[in-house]
Amino acid sequence: MRHLSKRNSVLSILAGAVIALIGWTQNWVTLDLSSADIKTPIIEATGQASTVLPAGLALVAVATALVLLTTRSFLAYVISALNIAVAGSLIVIVTAFAADPVSFEFKQLSALSGLADHAALRLLVTNTSLGAGLWISGIGAVLILCGALVSALGAHRWPARRSKYERQPTSVGRSQPSGPVTTLDAWD
Repeated sequence: MRHLSKRNSVLSILAGAVIALIGWTQNWVTLDLSSADIKTPIIEATGQASTVLPAGLALVAVATALVLLTTRSFLAYVISALNIAVAGSLIVIVTAFAADPVSFEFKQLSALSGLADHAALRLLVTNTSLGAGLWISGIGAVLILCGALVSALGAHRWPARRSKYERQPTSVGRSQPSGPVTTLDAWD
């Protein structure tokens, strides 16, 4: 049971990062435009075209989840705090995008229309519909957050990983060598 929470935490963080990356590659928003001068009246934008931040944050979550497998309790707390910050950042990005998707698409709108004024670009957009990829990335962020919280709350119960070169505690019946360990003793 002690290893189960560590394993679940790592799997949750890894799954959340993969889901966030998958959502990032999918459609985040569809913008309907109302100008006769524009050749394409609909813009469909993926997370990749809108922002690069989810990919970097998901990769940080993958790396820290793998490091979490080999850490002791103090470093597990640090990694948990980092993953909580990653998940919080992803949630803020998804929320900000859902609140105002047009502001993330100014570059694409400007290239398409030739306008640079943000107010004029907003007037071009008649309808916005959010895609499933945005919500998939949000689900990935929540999974990262859950895994980070499990590791933050359970790290004190995780057993310390030992190196194969560390000495195991000896039993009572075995004799301990007295004095300093010499080079010959180390060879045995």
